[in-house]
Amino acid sequence: MAKWDSASGTWTNLGSGMDYEVVALAVDGTDLYAGDSGPRAKWRRTAWAEVGLARTWTNLGSGMNSTVPGAGARRDGPVRGGWFTYAGEVVANRVAKWDPASGTWTNLGSGWTTGFWRWRTTGRTCTGDGSRPVAVAANRVAKWDSAGGTWTNLGSGMEYVVKALAHDGTDLVRGGRFTTADGVAANYVAKWDSASGTWTNLGSGMDY
Repeated sequence: MAKWDSASGTWTNLGSGMDYEVVALAVDGTDLYAGDSGPRAKWRRTAWAEVGLARTWTNLGSGMNSTVPGAGARRDGPVRGGWFTYAGEVVANRVAKWDPASGTWTNLGSGWTTGFWRWRTTGRTCTGDGSRPVAVAANRVAKWDSAGGTWTNLGSGMEYVVKALAHDGTDLVRGGRFTTADGVAANYVAKWDSASGTWTNLGSGMDY
């Protein structure tokens, strides 16, 4: 773990760092959350908190029972996705939210069937590698409605793995190994039109 200082053009460490590879990062206000797969495929469950001049790593409860490759942040706390089935002592199928106020994990409905995750705060969307939400048919991409506590699909989704997400405030874009989105030819990248509720391609897409 290291931070780049663009003003001085140098790298600085973040405390003593981790003991294994870091696979997920998310920023929430002044806090940086990081996760690694660990020697036993454990969530590192840490948060880099800058309090005054004291910069330290702290845990997030008892963490997860398996790998966490996906991370995101919401206004009310960070979200984690991965292969875990428990977050702390709570049953949480592959996705969970951390509540900084109470210091506890909560699930997002019944979660997903399997998961390699990407989460975007804007639109509260998730993707899964070869997976879908437990309670709704959604091929590799779905949206979480925190008010209703439910998952909804985004059209018929993709036929293969979604690996990347981006949102510019208006458009939601997906990238991955798919070649169709909503049955439309879309080579490895597609855009979601929330007004029409359809996926559209971005030109001829990519060649890989």
